[in-house]
Amino acid sequence: MTEPVTVSAGSLEALPPGAATVVQAGDRAVAVFNVDGDLVAVDGRCLHRGGPLAEGFVRDGVVTCPWHWWRYDLRTGERLGAPWLRLRRYPVRVEAGQIVVEVPPAEPPASIREVLLRHAARWRGGKETAP
Repeated sequence: MTEPVTVSAGSLEALPPGAATVVQAGDRAVAVFNVDGDLVAVDGRCLHRGGPLAEGFVRDGVVTCPWHWWRYDLRTGERLGAPWLRLRRYPVRVEAGQIVVEVPPAEPPASIREVLLRHAARWRGGKETAP
């Protein structure tokens, strides 16, 4: 198994409470938020259409995607109203004033069959349901 990648997200001083930034770990975008002094790192793209979450509006620990207004609880990664949909969260820490995010290696891609089965399992009678 490949080791996690450690990525610098800049200085803590440059990310005051309420601010966000995005870093790249290979082909993966990771959004880092300062939520009232607590650092949170999650997938940088919305699960809906890939909107840039670091550009979203944050209030009370919830980020709203700027493209289509999907909302996520940053502390859990859950999409509000559909908690079975979650952003990945990443360990984040401060070392010598620098924000450091630990990003695990990407999982191997699922086969198209697995993706379709997972997606179909969530839909029953035209309504999205928990798997």
